[in-house]
Amino acid sequence: MKTIEKLQDKYGINDDKILGKWGYALFGFAAELTDEQLYYLEEENIISYIEVNRRFQLGI
Repeated sequence: MKTIEKLQDKYGINDDKILGKWGYALFGFAAELTDEQLYYLEEENIISYIEVNRRFQLGI
């Protein structure tokens, strides 16, 4: 979790924008990011994958 906190500090991601943190089976976090924060996180070599969260609705 210290790595996530370091990334938060480095890129100015406030705690109120963090939606979840994982540190056991999966290591990562979910957050509401600005375009600039997303751009710089994509350049981090310790991050292997970024997925955009999308809302969807299933129809009947």
